[in-house]
Amino acid sequence: MEVGGTLPQALEISRRHKRDMTAAIRALMPASRTAKADAQALARAVDGAIVAAQFSDSPADALKTLARVVSRGQHND
Repeated sequence: MEVGGTLPQALEISRRHKRDMTAAIRALMPASRTAKADAQALARAVDGAIVAAQFSDSPADALKTLARVVSRGQHND
């Protein structure tokens, strides 16, 4: 994190948010032996989509990419 060295409390807030987001994603998924790893992967994809949207004029492309990742994951079961 960019400000972690100067604002250590920001680092903890960011870590807690990522844990909470991963837990929320996992709660939406059906139980499986790969649910934890799948939720972590999806949380990282969401993080990437957020960053992509921040550097874009519109979040549409980032949302399309994220939807593709989610859709492909559903077809790989």
